[in-house]
Amino acid sequence: MQILVAEPSQLTDDSVTCVSKYGEVTLEGLMFTVSGMSVRLKPKGAKLVRLLMIANGETVPYAKLLQEIGYHPEAKTHTIETHIYRIRNMLRVLNAGGFIQTMSFGERGSYSSDLGYRVAVLPT
Repeated sequence: MQILVAEPSQLTDDSVTCVSKYGEVTLEGLMFTVSGMSVRLKPKGAKLVRLLMIANGETVPYAKLLQEIGYHPEAKTHTIETHIYRIRNMLRVLNAGGFIQTMSFGERGSYSSDLGYRVAVLPT
């Protein structure tokens, strides 16, 4: 993944930018922008997208995502799937519905312990 670094005055503390097959992607606050078009994400959705973008295209385990938004990492909930589903629907408006990818760490086991997510970025 290629992370574009801007001058510090151009970025806020919560701004992340990367290049994907959909073009330049930026998340600044709650605003997700792809090639000049934007949608406003909800706070937890923006936090999830930010975590995935910071991971530089690496898969982030389901349990870590749960923990980062305030759940116990072994909680039996579908909250991550629900957030990702809603985010993908919003990104479809920007023709970037495939930006977030679902990954598996092997055979499908109990609940979502073997799932993770990553963003589709271009290799550097």
